[in-house]
Amino acid sequence: MTDNQEKEPMTTPEEDEQLVVEVDDRETLLDTFNKELDELNKNHNMFAYVQYYTPYIVPYVEHVYEIGGIYLFWIVVHYVSARVYVSYCAPADFHGFVMSPFLASAPHCRATRWAVQNGAETIDNMWLVFATWFCSKLVKKV
Repeated sequence: MTDNQEKEPMTTPEEDEQLVVEVDDRETLLDTFNKELDELNKNHNMFAYVQYYTPYIVPYVEHVYEIGGIYLFWIVVHYVSARVYVSYCAPADFHGFVMSPFLASAPHCRATRWAVQNGAETIDNMWLVFATWFCSKLVKKV
């Protein structure tokens, strides 16, 4: 066959129409997302981007907050307690060094030490839970 000769179509126009309809029926959520994103890119409007992404992101943020709220609490407790312990129970001067044996057994120092320790253990467990969840998602995909 030469380049000048036209190739015969493999399907009729009616069959082509039916194929197009079938493909449109199988449009995925990702396809819809990409089409709407293309429309937003034409506008270049930041407010439109925020309005568009909000319904997609809010459900995930709510779930992350529900699940991660307790971990966020322990992260804050650990950080604040560590700072408080250094300030009140182990000052960075000679006077702090001399007072350290007496302050170590003081109730406020024991409480902050407990908060630092339990916060660290909870954060360790958070990473373990996250790694287990992530691995379970990988196994499901395979």
